[in-house]
Amino acid sequence: MNGPSRISTAVAASLLCVAPLAGPAAAQPPAADSWTVAAPPSAGVDPLAAQVALDQNGTPTLSVSAGDRVVLPPSPIGLVTDGADLSTGLELVNHAERTVAESYTTTTGKETARHTVMREATLTFANGDGFELGLVVRVAPDGVAYRYELADRPGTTIVTGEISSWQLPAGSPAWLLPYTSWYEEPRVATTVGSAASGAYGHPALFAVGDTHVLLTESGLMPSYPGAFLEHDAGTGRFHVDLVEAQVVAEGGLTTPWRTAVVGDLATVTESTLVDDLAPPARIDDTSWIRPGRVAWSWLPEHSSPRDFERQKDYVDYAAEHGWPYTLVDEGWSDEWVPELVRYARAKGVDILLWYRWTDVDTQAEMDAEFSRIVSWGVKGVKLDFMNTGAPTHGESTARHA
Repeated sequence: MNGPSRISTAVAASLLCVAPLAGPAAAQPPAADSWTVAAPPSAGVDPLAAQVALDQNGTPTLSVSAGDRVVLPPSPIGLVTDGADLSTGLELVNHAERTVAESYTTTTGKETARHTVMREATLTFANGDGFELGLVVRVAPDGVAYRYELADRPGTTIVTGEISSWQLPAGSPAWLLPYTSWYEEPRVATTVGSAASGAYGHPALFAVGDTHVLLTESGLMPSYPGAFLEHDAGTGRFHVDLVEAQVVAEGGLTTPWRTAVVGDLATVTESTLVDDLAPPARIDDTSWIRPGRVAWSWLPEHSSPRDFERQKDYVDYAAEHGWPYTLVDEGWSDEWVPELVRYARAKGVDILLWYRWTDVDTQAEMDAEFSRIVSWGVKGVKLDFMNTGAPTHGESTARHA
């Protein structure tokens, strides 16, 4: 989560023409209906660029290059609502660029003091009926992202799907997470072309030659669902699908960022692009947030959160290693948690408790439940299964014994 200190500057400029991509990817001049957004210069890395184009049917595509190499070939993008198909039959009606420079702090993470500079282009397209789609593209030295904007208007807008997608070379190695809403499947090492049909979770990692690409999302919000990647075997395309069938918005709409972190493996590992794209924190006072290492028993021992004596062993382990927390996952009991808190406190360790989010998703439930465990001395909670809402595909429904 981004911290409370965030300083943003943006310099806007109109764009009348753009230069073609350098090298082999730009051997032919770009078509009249194409626009290139280049990352700010950064020492030691191939400059990234995104190219948005409209084909002869007015279908927008997006591609990504690093230096003179195309890393992500053109792939269709767009948005479909109950009132308009904004993925074809489009033409450009407005185009502006700006540089976005931001400084902010975080309470934890790879770095706590952040600074980013990105180039942003906003392209406004319209279909034959006058419905407009705003496409915002940002290019940073370590990646490319895009999102959609629908102008504020009276009434309700229903998004029935995104045409967002990413195209990758078929031979590219891929490390994919078969999608479930609880995100606990082992990753599969495969290639783009041989990956099985089906849904894969974010993030998804690929190697395109010497360049790595991490596909994910940023800027999630309560009004818009999370997404996953849908793949058809034998193709290079990964389509962005939403976990809900439709999105209902009053007035205007801004979607999350469809994000590709691009660079060598060190760049992808160290990137803070997902945080850089996220909106500022809504919490001004973060003094109560105290990150730290935690002893957690559920992953190796699923039944252990129901065992008071075993949880004491994990408290002992945390104390021996100087870790500030022990997390008691699904299965904890009201009968012995207060005693465990006292035992842990004596060893300089604090207790965190697991909750299914649907058990505390109203203000009344939060007030009652959190007041109760605060009185025991519990220092925090883990809220689980928030991705798709109600339990599905075998998710446990038990909160605690």
